Amino acid sequence: MMNVTGQITGQITKFAAKRQRDAITSRMKDSMSFQTSKVDWEDYNYPPLLQIIHFSIDDIEDPQAKSAVRWAHSSYRLLCFACLFNIAATLVLVSSGAKGSFLNILYAIFNFIILSLVGLYSFYNAYKGLATNNMSMSMKYILIQCLAIVFMVVSVSAYGANFNGLGSLRKAKQASARLKDMWVAWVIIESVLWLINLCVAIYSVYKVQQNRREGRPTAFPLTQNPGPGRA
Repeated sequence: MMNVTGQITGQITKFAAKRQRDAITSRMKDSMSFQTSKVDWEDYNYPPLLQIIHFSIDDIEDPQAKSAVRWAHSSYRLLCFACLFNIAATLVLVSSGAKGSFLNILYAIFNFIILSLVGLYSFYNAYKGLATNNMSMSMKYILIQCLAIVFMVVSVSAYGANFNGLGSLRKAKQASARLKDMWVAWVIIESVLWLINLCVAIYSVYKVQQNRREGRPTAFPLTQNPGPGRA
């Protein structure tokens, strides 16, 4: 009789504990759903004028994730600015007769269009990936950004077509007195700009990867294995 009573009591205790655990999990799911529903992903507001994606830094609640998104955003804006600067520099150099044909200007414009769109897609993956804790999206950002870093390394040093990297200095110094100072100035400014881009891009990848590695609050902490030293 005592054994039967003990078994019944044990079953009731297990059932009560399970109900309590399910209730806590349900509340956490509801809370997570509420937080997700606060973000209107169809509110396309970025970039200005084009309004292709939704972006609001306030959608990120985790401070570390918000910092990573800010760096990713800065990297994207610097990339666009460097491409626009390259268009201006190439236009001036071609118009002054210092460099190539007007085809180089088309190359510069083409680079801006491609890189700005790819960069926007990359940034969106970082932003939404960290906002929704989507590891796949944040990994896409890291992979695309690594390719962008390779392009930036080339841009710092390359010469030819619309590239005005440090490799252009030798030819710039051999130009006529009228063009020499201007050409050297454009090359140095653009190379430094790409170098800054490179540093920010590398750090943004580090920040996103760090945030992914450290993890962000999950909706189902009860399903995780307890860490060392935890009961």
